[in-house]
Amino acid sequence: MSPNKLPGREDKKRAKKEKKINTFLVNYFKWLVALLVLIVFISSYIFLIKPKYQKITQSVGTNKISREQEYLERKEYLAGIKDLINIYKKIN
Repeated sequence: MSPNKLPGREDKKRAKKEKKINTFLVNYFKWLVALLVLIVFISSYIFLIKPKYQKITQSVGTNKISREQEYLERKEYLAGIKDLINIYKKIN
């Protein structure tokens, strides 16, 4: 048997890799969690909050324009009524 084919040697390599991974996770666990939380917040903003916010602002803009048009129409109607009142007062 060759030295690379020994079952004990592969187990040692595997254990060494696992130890490296474990030490990495122990040392940087806080940073990994913080990174994952940041990714979740950013992705939720991009995919959930931002589209709804844009839809609402567009709706508000459209609503504002229609309200301004309605205001101008009512203002013209009021001006017409005031003219009629002035004409009626002149008659009496």
